[in-house]
Amino acid sequence: MPLVMFYRRHLPHWQRPNSALFITWRLYGSLPRRVVEASLRESNPGKRFLLLDRELDKGRYGPTWLKDARLAKIVADALHHGAEQQ
Repeated sequence: MPLVMFYRRHLPHWQRPNSALFITWRLYGSLPRRVVEASLRESNPGKRFLLLDRELDKGRYGPTWLKDARLAKIVADALHHGAEQQ
């Protein structure tokens, strides 16, 4: 039975070896500079993540490339291709 890494911030996290992992990313420019700079002053990684995540949830800033159906399809196709390679 493989070891499972477990840790907790606000929600529990389990990570199994050799398994898929959920990844979140953002487009450059989707956060205002003041928010990025504020996050760099935060020494606690969990608090830093929460600060950035809450700001991203607002979705008020930056590029909206994925609203273009053609570009969104390219991204979706790439994700499907990666999933099929496993």
